Amino acid sequence: ERIRVAVERININVGDKRILVTASIGIALHSKEKDIFELVQNADMAMYQAKRQGKNRVVVFNQSANNQSWFSSRAKELKEWFKL
Repeated sequence: ERIRVAVERININVGDKRILVTASIGIALHSKEKDIFELVQNADMAMYQAKRQGKNRVVVFNQSANNQSWFSSRAKELKEWFKL
């Protein structure tokens, strides 16, 4: 939350216009049972959940949300990105 607030306080001025900056942040907790791919995947899914909930917020990964079909397609994209 401190990072999100710090980003929100950034002042960017272009000419006479002010550009607002916000952050949607996804958090996943690490455990010995999870590999790095699953950790990044869970954080990524939490970030997109934050965006869907209205942006400019922090969401901690929730396993129950992992059952949605959107998450399955996003997981496939991440596997390709990680070359798994």
